[in-house]
Amino acid sequence: MNTAYFDRNGGYEYTKEFFAEAYRLAVQEAGGEQYILSAVMHADERNRALSEQLGRDVFHYHLHVACVPVVDKETKWTKRCKDPVLVGTTKEIIKQVSHSKKWPKLKQLDENGDVFL
Repeated sequence: MNTAYFDRNGGYEYTKEFFAEAYRLAVQEAGGEQYILSAVMHADERNRALSEQLGRDVFHYHLHVACVPVVDKETKWTKRCKDPVLVGTTKEIIKQVSHSKKWPKLKQLDENGDVFL
């Protein structure tokens, strides 16, 4: 997104609402605000072509969110349990840091921009 987009849609107030919603969605994806380490919205990348076209600086707004990838992990009762009825059932659910379980494997792009795994 760039300043031209936000200017067309309501300016600074719209920008604040847009990134507040983006942050809310990031919190939801992370599993809660307690897993967000930082979130910074800034506009430090200048769009040269659009700046020249409009005769003023146009920047790309973006939000950087750093979070801890936490998932729920079920622990099961093992064969060592004294009650055979419980073996294999869920003993408890714990929080676990796990990038590979939080998000599927990232797709790779070849030199043409096509996806391959």
